[in-house]
Amino acid sequence: MSSFPHVIIAEDEPLVAVTVGGMLEESGYRVTLARDGIEALELDARDPADVLVTDLRMPRLDGIGLIARMRERRPGLPIVVMTGYSDVFPDASTGRLVIIHKPFWGDQIVRAVGVVRGC
Repeated sequence: MSSFPHVIIAEDEPLVAVTVGGMLEESGYRVTLARDGIEALELDARDPADVLVTDLRMPRLDGIGLIARMRERRPGLPIVVMTGYSDVFPDASTGRLVIIHKPFWGDQIVRAVGVVRGC
């Protein structure tokens, strides 16, 4: 285990996942990439995340479903939602959650993770 905060990024677009992951790693986070919600749940079961960063629209298990399942496990888990859509939003009242809209600048994702963690 590492002393760096662990972030799981659930994003089905490889370029976005790698770019966001790289920015967070440069800011001192330990990052694990998942292609969809199912993979994110599996990764979290093996190595729990300190923060979840997720897209909303993904195959197999979308971001809304992933958030619901993660909240069942750990209601207080900090979550950052990245979305290019304005018509679907998770229920922010269920815990610490920040929504950022694509496209976004690199520092926005790093700041959002810090905000949702309470840093």
